[in-house]
Amino acid sequence: MTHNSDEEKLTEEEIQLLAEREERHQRRLKLFATLERRMGIPEGFFWSLRMERDDWAYIVKLSVICEAALTHMLVLAVGNNRLYDHFSDLTQSRRLELAKQLGILSDADRHTLSAIAQVRNSFAHRVENLTGSLRDYFLSRTQEQKIDLISKLVQLEGTDKPKKEEDLSKHANFFRLQLFACCLRPIQSIANFGLEFDKGLGEELEWTLRDMYGQPENGYQKH
Repeated sequence: MTHNSDEEKLTEEEIQLLAEREERHQRRLKLFATLERRMGIPEGFFWSLRMERDDWAYIVKLSVICEAALTHMLVLAVGNNRLYDHFSDLTQSRRLELAKQLGILSDADRHTLSAIAQVRNSFAHRVENLTGSLRDYFLSRTQEQKIDLISKLVQLEGTDKPKKEEDLSKHANFFRLQLFACCLRPIQSIANFGLEFDKGLGEELEWTLRDMYGQPENGYQKH
C-alpha cells in the first residue's frame, strides 16, 4: 500500500506550532534547573520523574520534591536560613498554611500541593501499595474522594466540579500523569519566586520563629 508523501508532510503552521511548543519546553526546563540548583539536586531530576516505572517510588519522589521546594520557598521568603530545619520538620499542610499567611503561593498552587501530599500519605504509607498502582488507588476511592482529588488537582470549583453521578473511572488511566502535569504549575511558581528573589524585586526580610508564630493581629515584625 502506497502513501501520498504530500499528505504525510507537516504544514508550515504545524511546524511552527511544534517549534513553539519545543521552545516553551526548553524554557520550562531552564526554569526548573534554577530551582534544582538551589535545592542541590541534579538538573533535570524533576522532569525525569515521569520515567519512574514504580508507582510507589514515583509518588514518594514527586511528593518529596514538592515538600523540599516549598521548604526552600519559605526559607527564601523569611530570609533566615536558620529556619530551614524547622520548616523541614513541619507537615506539608503546616508549610502550606505558612505560605498562605506570607502570601507567597496562590490558592490554586496550594490546593494542588495539598492534593499531592494527600495521595502520597494515603498511598505510600500502606505497605501493600509497594507493588500497587496509582490507577487502582484512584479506582478504590469513594466518589466524594475522587471529586475532591480531581477538583484540587485541576482547580475546579462550583459547577465545574465533577457531578456525584458522573463516571470518573476514566480518570484512573491517566491519574499518574495528571499528578505530574498539575504539579508543573506550583513548581514553576516556586522557581519563579526564586528568580524574583535573586533580582531583589522583593524586600529581603529576616524572620524569627517568634515572628512566624506571633499573634496574627500584631502582624509580622522585622528581626
